[in-house]
Amino acid sequence: AANQIIIQDRNYSIQIEDDILITKFSGPIKTSLFQEIHSKLVKIAEQYQINTWLLDQKEIMMHADACQWLKQEFVPKHQALIMQGKTAIVIADSFFIEHNLKKAIVEAFPEGTTAIAAFKRKEVALAWLKDQKSTQNFNPNEFFV
Repeated sequence: AANQIIIQDRNYSIQIEDDILITKFSGPIKTSLFQEIHSKLVKIAEQYQINTWLLDQKEIMMHADACQWLKQEFVPKHQALIMQGKTAIVIADSFFIEHNLKKAIVEAFPEGTTAIAAFKRKEVALAWLKDQKSTQNFNPNEFFV
């Protein structure tokens, strides 16, 4: 797929760049919008046959409900889609966010997974996504780069 911007909104944008589906969140996002964005992402991923995702959540402010929904509904429902590809999540430099994300991933993938990794810097996340040979198994202690 050629590089293109799919959606440009006040609190988020979705674009395709080098066959990577990049979503950038910024500011406060209601749980209902968060859910809607993720539903759109699945449709776009299927439409363009993309299974490499970058979720830039560095500037997001979201309710705990959104995290719960992601963990209890979205991930279990779309586990096959997630496992087929790679997802890099860029997070804010916060122990709380880091801890919760680690916990959520360990709960969702108790055997570990090479499909998801979290990063503090977008450039590092993009480099990891482009390096598909990156198949070290998930180690919670070495998780954040």
